[in-house]
Amino acid sequence: MDARASVLIIDNDPDVLFSMRAMFEAEDFSVMLAVDGSSALQRIGACRPDVGILEVGMPVLDGWVVLAELAGLGGCPLRSGLASAGEEAVRPGQDGE
Repeated sequence: MDARASVLIIDNDPDVLFSMRAMFEAEDFSVMLAVDGSSALQRIGACRPDVGILEVGMPVLDGWVVLAELAGLGGCPLRSGLASAGEEAVRPGQDGE
């Protein structure tokens, strides 16, 4: 069994996935990748990563839906998580208007 801390990186941009994977592997993390929210939920359920990095503006299931699904599980199985967002990922009604 791998005793290293595990991180799940969830992003639909391959450049982001692979650059972040390289950074975390250099710090001796066990790294898992997911290209959309659906595959992220499957990996979270199967692997229970220690940390997740979540892009909220993705196709298929976006990051907001993933967060809502995790909340519906009675608590997020991740110990901590981060969400990144550009302008396009701002929720309706959340932009100060």
